[in-house]
Amino acid sequence: NMRINLSLISNKKINRLINNRLLQHFAYWVCLIIFFGLFWGFYDLNFGKTFRNELLGLPVKIIVVYFILYFVIPKYLYTKKYGYLIILTISALILGGVINHFIYKILVFPIDPQMRASSGEYDLFSIMHRIVDINTVLVIPVIINLFNNWYKNEYATNILAKEKLETELNFLKGQIHPHFLFNTLNNLYSLIVKKSDSAGDVVLKLSELLRYLIYDTQEKEVALNKEIVKIRNYIALEKIRFGSVVDVSFHNFGDLSGTSIAPLLILPIIENSFKHSTKNETQKAWITIEISILENIFEMKVENSICENSNTLKNSKTSEGMGLSNLRRRLELLYPDKHFLKILFTDDTYLVSLKVDLKK
Repeated sequence: NMRINLSLISNKKINRLINNRLLQHFAYWVCLIIFFGLFWGFYDLNFGKTFRNELLGLPVKIIVVYFILYFVIPKYLYTKKYGYLIILTISALILGGVINHFIYKILVFPIDPQMRASSGEYDLFSIMHRIVDINTVLVIPVIINLFNNWYKNEYATNILAKEKLETELNFLKGQIHPHFLFNTLNNLYSLIVKKSDSAGDVVLKLSELLRYLIYDTQEKEVALNKEIVKIRNYIALEKIRFGSVVDVSFHNFGDLSGTSIAPLLILPIIENSFKHSTKNETQKAWITIEISILENIFEMKVENSICENSNTLKNSKTSEGMGLSNLRRRLELLYPDKHFLKILFTDDTYLVSLKVDLKK
């Protein structure tokens, strides 16, 4: 459509008036008549004649412009039928030029010898002149039409891509919550069965973490230092469960304040380390966690022992589990070309290394 959306003034009624489609079209044709009437009128200062001529040729110009704008372009340009587009456009311009030529020849030439002389002795020259005249008024509406359609397609594509991205991210984030809850409830159940006094502490810390998962993680980014606090709470939960069976070393370096990161990127890695190091609850396990931030580059290394009965990891060198495969996909969506995730393991150790460029 030959329409421009403008928001020039804060007054809504005036803006609605300015953006009225019929008014914009009417204003376009009025401006054209005024411009060409004045432009040609300065040759002999006979403005009445030039305005009369412009008005006589206007109906054909309007018909040709709207035929091309609302029929030819939508039907053949956007469907990529370029042969029909070229043929119909040229035909419409030629027919419009011929009709306007005869309108001027019948109504204007008899009373305007100067215009008859300027049109030449041959009808072909006059017809070409009228075709160029129509083509001149066609250019601006076509440019506006093409720009509007391009903008709408780009806007729609961007909106759909954004909605798809948010939907997928929400789905992936939603997978983390039940996964974490399932593991923690298992921990709590284990403590209750053992009639451990630590069960009450687990409930309190679990409540705190669930509040974080439900509310804080709805944001696109969270403060990194707060994220670290929640991770430490999670580790405390696991240490309550396993006690002296697992030895956890956690160090962070650099200034974590003032830095933000997407939520729930760190937790799956920590969960994974406990999962693979503590399957045998009687075997001594160890986990080493290092987190650093330097010039907005976030780095994390988590290395853990592998228990003797961790057959899944030993038998399948490509197994990541739901947590890490989920993390890998979220990183691709949130930090495309700005992250590095590497997983290395031997028969005895498992190492996850993550680097994310947090620069805006």
